[in-house]
Amino acid sequence: MPTSASAFEIQSDFDAIDFAGGMIAEAKRRTGDNAAIEYACADMFDWLARFPEAYDCILTVGTLHHVDLTSALRAMSRALKPGGRLLVLDLVRRPGWRYVLINSIVWDAPASFVDGVNQIS
Repeated sequence: MPTSASAFEIQSDFDAIDFAGGMIAEAKRRTGDNAAIEYACADMFDWLARFPEAYDCILTVGTLHHVDLTSALRAMSRALKPGGRLLVLDLVRRPGWRYVLINSIVWDAPASFVDGVNQIS
């Protein structure tokens, strides 16, 4: 059994996407020189469309209340690998059934559940 600290490091790559260049700059400042993170100032829908079934996990923070919920969930579902996970962190004060999902604080849904969004008209 390896005992070195490197044996316990997470071997992952991350994409950090935001529509606002200022948010990307702040993320870079806060994370320092981290080669495991690729930063992109991009539209979420355009970015995700380029990478079908590419992600093991998608974490969205403070995003869903700015976009069409159904379209966003569909786009993220298509970008998840089979068995992938969607984690949502969002707080919104708006009426309506759609925001019950968003206001769950952290929603950890398997891709198969998110695929059910395709049934929403």
